[in-house]
Amino acid sequence: RPISAIAARWGFTSPAHFSQTFRTAYGLSPRQFRRQYATAHTH
Repeated sequence: RPISAIAARWGFTSPAHFSQTFRTAYGLSPRQFRRQYATAHTH
């Protein structure tokens, strides 16, 4: 799913605002989180 779709599902009107909030909460951007999660679960 695109980040914009996830942002909208959680009530964010701006994907950029969602990404900023996500980064503040988790220390990674949503894209970085996806890459890290995918790598961790494929090995």
